[in-house]
Amino acid sequence: MRSSTVVAIVVLACAALSSRGCDAQTPTPSKVILVHRHGARTPIAVVNQSLPLVCGSTACGALTAEGKSMLASLGRTVRDWYGSDGNTVLPPAYDPYLVYTRSTSVTRTIQSADAFLRGAFPNLTDFYPAIENVHIADDHLLDTSAAWPSVALHLENRGMFISEMTAYVNAHFTADELVRIGQETFQDILCPTYAAYCALTGQDFAQAWRSQGILKPESFLATAIHRLDAVIETWNRLRFGYSKTNPFDLAIGSQGTLLAQEILSQAAAPVQPSAGDTPAKSSASLIEFSAHDTTLMPLYATMGTSAWRPRFAEAILFEVYQDATDPAMGTIRAFWGHPEQTPGDHLYSFAPYPMHCVDGQGIEFINAPNRSDTKNLGCTLTQWNAYLETTAPRAAGDGWCSFFAPDQVVACPNASVPVNASTQPACLAFRTKCPATACGAAAALVVNYNKGLACEAVSS
Repeated sequence: MRSSTVVAIVVLACAALSSRGCDAQTPTPSKVILVHRHGARTPIAVVNQSLPLVCGSTACGALTAEGKSMLASLGRTVRDWYGSDGNTVLPPAYDPYLVYTRSTSVTRTIQSADAFLRGAFPNLTDFYPAIENVHIADDHLLDTSAAWPSVALHLENRGMFISEMTAYVNAHFTADELVRIGQETFQDILCPTYAAYCALTGQDFAQAWRSQGILKPESFLATAIHRLDAVIETWNRLRFGYSKTNPFDLAIGSQGTLLAQEILSQAAAPVQPSAGDTPAKSSASLIEFSAHDTTLMPLYATMGTSAWRPRFAEAILFEVYQDATDPAMGTIRAFWGHPEQTPGDHLYSFAPYPMHCVDGQGIEFINAPNRSDTKNLGCTLTQWNAYLETTAPRAAGDGWCSFFAPDQVVACPNASVPVNASTQPACLAFRTKCPATACGAAAALVVNYNKGLACEAVSS
């Protein structure tokens, strides 16, 4: 299995599909839930963003024509799988009451969502997609830096994170090689002084330029691509990894818990067209989440797997087979994959996703049937939920808020000093999300941004 792929999870119950029709040889899912990364984009540069050789004629971090093509290809694949040959999960034309889409508030993910829908619903006569989004700073579902547990808190607890990465990079790259990365990416300000960020930037430029077909084979970025990939994989493993042997991880849970639980909840919800002005995602037969690699990695970790370098437009797809009398008594299976990463047709390659589940006796097992398997429709929702509970938060009371004393969690300033959001993100997250415990027993947090979240003593 490649280190990153597109995942599709489908919960299927043939008995539940009598109203839709259910071929004895080819069972039809009740619902499809898809989580994908945005398509190929331009590099994300720290300086010199306006140089034509850096991000081309568009902005840095913007979705490219190749990126749009990737998501359109994913849409066509989903249409082929679930909207043809008698499979009626997808309506024949776009219907906001049967198709629910949520994106982060970043332009490239919103455009990726639109590109996917255009591929899935090629009849554009009545194509006016509704794409819901929440500001990235408040998106607790799709952005782990905004969600509990925060990435900042994880990094603070893991100690010398940047020092670890700097040591790793210096062990695998010489100073002269880092200088070459800075020269080729026009990010000389980073290289070699900030070794970790230099190498990460080099990897970002290499993957972005490769997707556009403009990465020069003779360049250092091209010749060192595998070493650069190893840097981002190490970085992501430290940021998003989850270990059941780590007391801190056990207490606060995996960072993908909220999204996994949302997918489980929607898998159990019956498909029924909603009424009113606001379509409900629980009523949809196709649910799409358009997000980032930083969304997929925590989700994978929550579900018991790891892939520390998701490709552009990588996706995980859930197939849901519901029971006729009780939608919650259904099954779910998954597939993951990604498209070709160089210019072309961007055809997708999918593979069975190894679903970790727990049976009624408390025994963990892995289920990974092929799509052609008409008998093994995956784990039951109950079995999958039982596994997700093993990676959910275990700390009592306020969860991770009460797991440590304030001075053990993050390095916050003196009680009366305002928090600096740029240099103390973990402290800001802790005080914002844990106002009852962040200042300790001897002080009370004044939740007032005009005072910079400074702690003030409780008056007697």
